[in-house]
Amino acid sequence: MAAVKADIGEFKILRDQIWWMVREWLRTDPGAMIPPDPYLIEELKTPTYTVESDGKIHVMKKEVMRDLLKRSPNRADALCLTFSPFHKAKVVKLG
Repeated sequence: MAAVKADIGEFKILRDQIWWMVREWLRTDPGAMIPPDPYLIEELKTPTYTVESDGKIHVMKKEVMRDLLKRSPNRADALCLTFSPFHKAKVVKLG
């Protein structure tokens, strides 16, 4: 997979960039609010990140998060998907 470069840094994959964007939103935006869901809060507090030798930011793998949480971080994944860059869908003609 190709690296993803953004104004906020360079990331190993798009997933890393999206999780980082959520992290920064929660950290820096005084108006940022999430529902009082203890599972979501736990999922958002679980991942750590590393800066690889090439300078790219890498967020903890989902498999590791599953092992730590003893469940999948579905709620946090859903929140992160709302930060995904929007791309216009392509129309595909069938037949």
